[in-house]
Amino acid sequence: MTDVLENIEEKGIVPEKRVESRVLMDYLYSFEFAFNLYLMKAVLGITNDLSVLLQRKDQDILNAMKQVRVCKVRLQNMRDEGWESLLCEVSTFCNVHGICIPNMNYDFKAQGKSRRKAQQISNEHRFQMEIFKKVIDMQLQEMNSCFTEVNSKLLTCIACLSPNDSFTSFNKDRLMEFARFYPSEFSNVELLTVNNQLKSYIVDMQSDEEFLELKGIDNLAQTSVETKRNSEPIGNKWLNDCMLTFIEKDVFDDASNDAIMQRFHEFKERQRQL
Repeated sequence: MTDVLENIEEKGIVPEKRVESRVLMDYLYSFEFAFNLYLMKAVLGITNDLSVLLQRKDQDILNAMKQVRVCKVRLQNMRDEGWESLLCEVSTFCNVHGICIPNMNYDFKAQGKSRRKAQQISNEHRFQMEIFKKVIDMQLQEMNSCFTEVNSKLLTCIACLSPNDSFTSFNKDRLMEFARFYPSEFSNVELLTVNNQLKSYIVDMQSDEEFLELKGIDNLAQTSVETKRNSEPIGNKWLNDCMLTFIEKDVFDDASNDAIMQRFHEFKERQRQL
């Protein structure tokens, strides 16, 4: 890239492009550019495993939820304790490549400007507060928005239906907890029935070779429909609703969380009025 920019600067026909190339060259050899690259590498290094896991077709929900927690903790630790080590790493790189390192106690000067229009801030404030912590906070906010405590708990409960490894993830207590998220579907008396149905359900699944060979909740849902198991245990409508999101996941991908919550509140309000 630098060779191309140098060529444009020296031989470019359009004067504006030659000036623009010079500006870009100066930025590529600046401390701020190196700092941003190292920060990006550190953040992506923390979130990469989760990103890869979430893109897999055979998603392991339990492992994904564990990885979410790991990423949150690591990002928070980096925010709280990682500033000095990152600054040291970037400074070492800049020393090796002859890049000027700004004194962190001096006032920050934006490139191409003599003074900031706003109140003067130090280089340390600029790089630590406005870049380092701000980028990490954005990552944490995004993860907290996508994986709230309630969402994470629901996904963890759903994962107990996974048929992988002969239903080793099956956990009756967690599924009972899942059922309690739907008080309109299950009264206290009906929860007692579900408790017994879940015991029968796992015995049924683990005694049928056709189900023991399944991988993923979507395959479980399809096979349950094919064998008409979906019309038998565990509160038919509730189990069907749970599995519907996995069968029709392409449709649900287009539905926003806000739209789903709005529909849910409207449904609850109609129930209350009845």
